[in-house]
Amino acid sequence: MCRPLAFALILFFFSACSNNSKNSQTGATIDPASGAFNRAADSALAAYYNMAEAFVKWDSMGIVQTAGILDQHIGNLEQEAGTDSSLSKSGLAGIRKQLEGIRGNADIFAKRHALNSLSTGFFSLLKEGRYSAKKLFLQECNMPFNDTGNAVWISAADVVRNPYLGLRHPTYGKGMLECGGNKSVLDFTSKDN
Repeated sequence: MCRPLAFALILFFFSACSNNSKNSQTGATIDPASGAFNRAADSALAAYYNMAEAFVKWDSMGIVQTAGILDQHIGNLEQEAGTDSSLSKSGLAGIRKQLEGIRGNADIFAKRHALNSLSTGFFSLLKEGRYSAKKLFLQECNMPFNDTGNAVWISAADVVRNPYLGLRHPTYGKGMLECGGNKSVLDFTSKDN
């Protein structure tokens, strides 16, 4: 009579230990299997892509509008993460600060510097949260700021559409739209990850 109870307790103990170690490996308290993080991240990414396209078009008003929408979605992502999340609070705050810079600066070149910092922080946050809905590419341009420096952006495709040089660059026009390449890939889409 005691053996089934003892066996059940041992099985429960090992099951609980196995789940705890799995959570500590991912570092996130959000359950990726629930899809809540992915859904919130998908909405934020859609707004981010719209903002990046406004940069491509050199559309300052569009940049400001889409940055405001992205800020709302980052707020939703922050709420989805909750207070118990191990997602970096400073990372979320940094993204929102860069969005303020994008909306607050009149100069498109200053906006692009903020885009670079925002993109780096957002990609890191998605990696930390183990975003698994789609493969993402962190792309890089090696001449974004008057032919100097490096800058990155997030893309859903392996095709380059450079938001730093865009369609209306004063020197290159649309000639450098495809300038850049993949720096990193985020891919947690496999069930093995």
